[in-house]
Amino acid sequence: MALRDIPCYGFYFLPYELMCKALTESGQRPGTLAVLMAGRLSGRGHMGPGHAMDVVKARLQLSGAGGRRYEGVLDCVRVSVREEGLRVLFRGLLLNSVRAFPVNAVTFLSYEALMNHLCNTTPIETRAASEH
Repeated sequence: MALRDIPCYGFYFLPYELMCKALTESGQRPGTLAVLMAGRLSGRGHMGPGHAMDVVKARLQLSGAGGRRYEGVLDCVRVSVREEGLRVLFRGLLLNSVRAFPVNAVTFLSYEALMNHLCNTTPIETRAASEH
């Protein structure tokens, strides 16, 4: 769902990059700890809007399959909020946020390791050891 993914990935990668730069000395690549911390915290930026759009996506997928029928994204949002209140879009957000901390940390650690491998640069562990 492009309405969810396009803006949410901006709120996902931008804070990650900014936090990595803040946690890393100038001219150096981020170490393992910086990547884990930045990755862990970067997921918070996209959780709210992303979660709301996931609720809408799930409701649209169930539309007509024994559940309420919606005419589209805006109709789904309008009807859901009117009938259940604004909180319906954020139900389950706390649990997803708790789960997201370790998932985002490992995701970005894997991303950095893969990028290092593909770009043939020094691995994160070696960089981290050489920084000390």
